[in-house]
Amino acid sequence: MIGYITSRLVWREPLYHGLSRIFIAASIRARCASELQES
Repeated sequence: MIGYITSRLVWREPLYHGLSRIFIAASIRARCASELQES
């Protein structure tokens, strides 16, 4: 509980939400790059 409150004071967004957003953005960029290479 203390860790959760401390992390929320430092960063508004939960850790796993931020990491998943980065992962999803990277996978979209990789898919677009592979589609460009195929054409």
